[in-house]
Amino acid sequence: MSEIRKVYRVEFVPLGDTETWPDYSDPTMVANPALRQTSKGYPKSTRYLNEMDSRKMSGL
Repeated sequence: MSEIRKVYRVEFVPLGDTETWPDYSDPTMVANPALRQTSKGYPKSTRYLNEMDSRKMSGL
């Protein structure tokens, strides 16, 4: 419990008005559209089936 209290000992300082913030100069993150999930529903399995799986599917 003492560890949790240590977290809240520090005084929270509000950031202030967004107009006074410095400009962001780091690179902009852009998502790769080729990696987006295009289909709905369950994702396609990439697992290779083996003997154990074929026995389960046949109901034996």
